[in-house]
Amino acid sequence: QFSGAGTMKPCMVLPGLYGLLVQALLFICCVATLVWKKVSEGQRRSWFQFSLDSSKQFIGAGCVHILNLLCATLMGAYMKHGDQCEWYWLNIMLDTTLGVWVEYLLLMIITDALDSLLGEAAQDFHSGDYW
Repeated sequence: QFSGAGTMKPCMVLPGLYGLLVQALLFICCVATLVWKKVSEGQRRSWFQFSLDSSKQFIGAGCVHILNLLCATLMGAYMKHGDQCEWYWLNIMLDTTLGVWVEYLLLMIITDALDSLLGEAAQDFHSGDYW
């Protein structure tokens, strides 16, 4: 985007109405993907169970997305280098690489600590073992 003087305008993560429409489209795509997933998996889980499972993912991803938008907006405003879009990209890349690795390590550490403290009763806390 160029301004009238021929210089680049800084990129913004929420440029007014257009930005809000993009966010609404993103939300609709996420909901549609979840509905498609439930319909295509058949009757393995009820809609209620699926909603409970999906809501955890949906709420977590939504919170991270909103925090990344806020962080990018603040960093774009207060840092000398980089605009909001660059900071948003950096936040997403760090979150989906380093952040996931840190979360995995924390999950393993907490699971091992619960195994040590609770013994057989800790089986209820093992991630991915639902049945």
